[in-house]
Amino acid sequence: MKVSCWSEPYMAPRAVPKGQAKALASPKMGKLARFYGWPNTYVFTKAMGEMLVGEFKANMATIILRPTIITSTFKEPFPGWAEGVRTIDSLAIGYAKGKLTFFLGDVDSVVDLIPADMVVNAIIVAMVAHASNQPSETIYQVGSSMRNPVKYRSLQDFGYRYFSKKPWINKDGKAVIVGKIRVMDSMASFHRYMALRYLLPLKVRNNNTGEQSIGLF
Repeated sequence: MKVSCWSEPYMAPRAVPKGQAKALASPKMGKLARFYGWPNTYVFTKAMGEMLVGEFKANMATIILRPTIITSTFKEPFPGWAEGVRTIDSLAIGYAKGKLTFFLGDVDSVVDLIPADMVVNAIIVAMVAHASNQPSETIYQVGSSMRNPVKYRSLQDFGYRYFSKKPWINKDGKAVIVGKIRVMDSMASFHRYMALRYLLPLKVRNNNTGEQSIGLF
């Protein structure tokens, strides 16, 4: 586990006049999002939460801890424990059930995973470390990519080997046989696959039945 820590001022929220809201929407908002590292609304709303904490914390000692992708536990309460299916867990379950057969991404990029019990330990340690401190603006980054980087290619291999040995059992009591997931490295390859795998069969079916053709792109 790698914990990075620094102190930085919170970005205080400010009201935007109604007349300027539409003008900020695009393309200026896109530039601001890229500048601050907000690739999607999920990350943006987390940033909004941090802004509100910084605005209303007053004299309360506050720390912010930013874990990366939280996975099942490493040791406690026992290895592999997870409650619910979220984030990357849903990909694993979809693959195990035979529903996820291809994926769009770069197999050589690093996916930053951190076990849930390590996140809890980091929270406890951070709270103890700052218990007697004056109000501060400390942010902790908790992840694994610096010390123990894992690439998507490794996840692809891990998933195939694991579910080949311990397959998912469906409702009929039968084991689901999985194949090695196919990875698309570009939107062009993704569109080609979708066209051949889904659009073309739909067009053939519609031509045979006389139904109106469906356009996917």
